[in-house]
Amino acid sequence: MSSRRWMQGCAGHIDGQVAPISILSVEQMICAGGVQPVTITAKGKVIELGVTDRCFTGQQRRAVTLRDGGCIIPGCQSPAAWAEIHHVIPYALGGPTEVSNGVTLCWFHHRTVHRSGWQIRMVDGVPQVKAPVWLDGFQRWHVATKSPTRMTYQLADQQMQRDQRDQRDELRHRRTG
Repeated sequence: MSSRRWMQGCAGHIDGQVAPISILSVEQMICAGGVQPVTITAKGKVIELGVTDRCFTGQQRRAVTLRDGGCIIPGCQSPAAWAEIHHVIPYALGGPTEVSNGVTLCWFHHRTVHRSGWQIRMVDGVPQVKAPVWLDGFQRWHVATKSPTRMTYQLADQQMQRDQRDQRDELRHRRTG
């Protein structure tokens, strides 16, 4: 029996809140991490305590936020400090809780990524995104990192290329001049 079918008619709970929350809200929180499932009988007996290894550690979170530099959806300006870590391959489908399977998404995009048509994949440890067809009719994959470290390397590489071009131009000018 699928977990979705089993959960029909069920609800979740957040510490400090009196009212139950919907299963959709529970699934969104599970995707974001920071939850530990506990199954309790109608009489209040704890019958199952789930594992927490599906949550990214602080060290993993720092590595992912350094690599991504903020929400990876193009045009989103949400900083890394505000982002949640998303399993590219969902944990429920066997996706590991590893840096190579996590990306940063802002609260809004994390809640809507599964329903909005955005696609995310990892290529050699770097996230790529593809916009929904209504935003990008060509359906191209784009490297999706705003990492300050990566941007520094790109700027240094661009400067090195300009310097090499200037040196070549100067040599040509000396030879012809």
